[in-house]
Parts: sequence; structure tokens; C-alpha cells
Amino acid sequence: IAAAESVVLSSLPLLISDFGRRYPRLTLDISIIPSAEVVERLVDERIDIGFGFFAKPPRQVDIAFRRDVSIGAVMAPGHPLASAGRLTMDQCLNHPLAVGKPEISIREVIEPFLKSSASITPPLVEVNSIRLLVELALGGHYASIMTPIGAQNEIAAGRLVFRPLHDSGLPTNRFGILVRAGSALHLAPAIFFEHAKAFFEGLSLPGAV
Repeated sequence: IAAAESVVLSSLPLLISDFGRRYPRLTLDISIIPSAEVVERLVDERIDIGFGFFAKPPRQVDIAFRRDVSIGAVMAPGHPLASAGRLTMDQCLNHPLAVGKPEISIREVIEPFLKSSASITPPLVEVNSIRLLVELALGGHYASIMTPIGAQNEIAAGRLVFRPLHDSGLPTNRFGILVRAGSALHLAPAIFFEHAKAFFEGLSLPGAV
């Protein structure tokens, strides 16, 4: 199994714990990697199941479960943008901003909007970790461009707030559970796959549209 970091920071621990209680004799092998690498490992048959965010997965991969999630800004409650109504990327670029590096899937989605919202892109903090985006937002100085997945515990606790971006044409980010197309899972992966599908179907994902 392989999963993107944001999934690990949010839902995966609950899923694994629930699965472990029900199937204590099954072993799970889990890698935390970028979403793009999740797809690569599936295609190369190095993993059985993948969790992450995917814009256009290749034909060799099936999205068995999908949920579209809003992209926005995560920030401390006292941040100037926290009280904004309809937030746009242009407004965000007037403040210190943290964004994911290109290896994080959301960067591909927001890149055109970063470029079009300012004639000269202001200095950004670019990181390859969702957890660091969350920590930077917690510090109060930065707003982090991301989905709320990965920060949902802090949002639920009132330590962070999420404001969706309302830029025209900005797509959602698609969360999915992936498997190889046309390939049947062995027994143990198949049991986990069915359990994971049922788990996420009953889960309320923050920012889901």
C-alpha cells in the first residue's frame, strides 16, 4: 500500500487501526510517497493499492473511489485572511504564502493561478511536505495553499481555519483510491481494499464538494 502524506495525516491512521482490530492476523506494508509516485508504483506492480490526489491517472490505473475536494488557504484564526468572504489567489498573494513544491500534486493545479494572479510572483515558501504547510500556518505568519485534508485535526480543534479559493476556473483536487486496471487483487489486498472503500464511503472528508 502507498499513500500521499496528506492522507496519512488525516484518515489513514483511523483506517489502519480499524482494519487491524478486525483483521489482526493480516500484515500491512505502507509507504508514504508523493501521489505521482503512487501511480508509478501501481503501474510497475510494486504496490497493490494507492491513496492520494490525482488529476489524470494513466489508463493502467482505475480510481475505485473518488472524492473532489476544494482547494483553498489554511491559516491561523487570527490571520488577516481568516475573515475574508470569497477568497481569491490574488488576495492570498498579498500576504506571506506557503505552497507545495511541484512533486506535491496540488502544485500542478494551482500553478497557472499563481502565475496569472500577479505580474511578478512574490516570494513564496515552497515545501515538499504537507505537514510543514500545516506547521507554517499554525505559526500565524503564513497562509498555506492546500486542501483541508492533512489539516483537518487542527481545523476541527479550532487551531486553523480553511477558506476555499473562488478563482474562476480553479478545479477541485481529486482524492482517490487506486488499483491497477484489469488486475484482480490477491486475497489479503482485496480484503483491505473492500474495507478501505467502505471506510471512505462513510467518512466525511473536509472540503469535499
